[in-house]
Amino acid sequence: MKLFNQFPIKVSFYLKKNERGKAVVYCKISLRGTQTAFSTGIRCEDPERHWRVGAFEVRNFNDENFQLQSIRKEIESLDSNLFRNADEVKRIFLGEEQEKMKLTILHALHWGFKQKIRKVKRSHVGNIESAIKKFEKYLEIKNIQDWSVISDHPHKVTRVKVIEYYNWMCDNGSQSSANTNIGIVSALYKTYYKAHQDSISDLVMNVFSEMQEHGDKQDCIEEAIGRRIEWKYIEKIEKARHEILDCIFDKKINTVRKSQRASDQFIQKNHALGLLTMIIANTGLSFVEFGKADVFDISRTIKKDEFLLSSRRVKTGKRYRIPIDANVAKMIKELNPIMPWKPYVNAKRDYDLKDKARAYRMYRYYLDLLAEAIEYKEKLTPHRFRHTFAMRQLNDKGLNLETVAEMLGDTIKTTSENYASYTDKTIQENYNKQTTKHSEMLLRQS
Repeated sequence: MKLFNQFPIKVSFYLKKNERGKAVVYCKISLRGTQTAFSTGIRCEDPERHWRVGAFEVRNFNDENFQLQSIRKEIESLDSNLFRNADEVKRIFLGEEQEKMKLTILHALHWGFKQKIRKVKRSHVGNIESAIKKFEKYLEIKNIQDWSVISDHPHKVTRVKVIEYYNWMCDNGSQSSANTNIGIVSALYKTYYKAHQDSISDLVMNVFSEMQEHGDKQDCIEEAIGRRIEWKYIEKIEKARHEILDCIFDKKINTVRKSQRASDQFIQKNHALGLLTMIIANTGLSFVEFGKADVFDISRTIKKDEFLLSSRRVKTGKRYRIPIDANVAKMIKELNPIMPWKPYVNAKRDYDLKDKARAYRMYRYYLDLLAEAIEYKEKLTPHRFRHTFAMRQLNDKGLNLETVAEMLGDTIKTTSENYASYTDKTIQENYNKQTTKHSEMLLRQS
């Protein structure tokens, strides 16, 4: 038995005579046991003399034969996977449904991207392009024909196909990355569907929506708690950053050593990155915030030695408000004029991903140097410092979850699930404290 995609399109030609004995050449298309025909418009004045076995016979008809062969070549070169019967092939060749040939998922995604690019921040454009490329890579690796978005098409997109794609992304990456990519694809197709549903009645609905799978909520919280860095290592960083100003991390021998070419500029860069690390650890700011020109704007509170960092987050636009002490304010003032990169985030909180990547590569190398210097066995990242800050405010300093969320510029839900939660020790201490207060109150009333 032949599989669906093993049926080729076949083309032949025959004459159809009129009442006066003259004839017109017709093209016959065959596919999957179905046949149809259409007139080529080419006439044969003397069928008996000029026509033999599907073609003109005499040399004088080279132009006519060339036209027929061109028709044959164009039709037989079409992908038979896209058609259920010969009639669909004829309609496409004649241009009756030429637009429907383009109605595939990739066409829809690229169309949606063109609309989104006018509305989203430039920094998000790269994420959209990456999601589309990921889908194109999947089709290429799996040798899959691009799915149609027409509901009665034999190769249409289905929920099962999307699930297989999602599982492939999870198997070849992380679940969070798969969730991000499928969410972007869903948004692009939603844009396409909303714009075309009135003009294309048989358009497939959005089968990409609600595909994301999330782990157990408690697992996510425990994973977030596990990302924090013990504060003793932050104290070690404060000491080590002064000792490694002229050092590099030699990855070949996995050790910290003095640089033989440690210029003043090199030492200043390491000094700046050390200050940056301590500021992130004491403020919880995301790395991208340090691409803003106003990230170091500090306002003084009513009290003399109390200061406040306040701005809108690059990622969400939500305002953060972070109280800082005089020591952190001093570090910020010192870092401001020696930042190792120029601001790359504009007033609309948009930025070029390449600019951020260049800055992050520089900082990531420094963190590898720092981790080796303090003998920290895990990977140091700016995000881990953010987790550390949140956990310290919540559990060591006793701030409530709502206040910590305001400082981070996040919602309470996002903060509790992704950054910080109460430790067992904090819960026990709060319980003992409230129990003692309650007992004292009952004692006074008796």
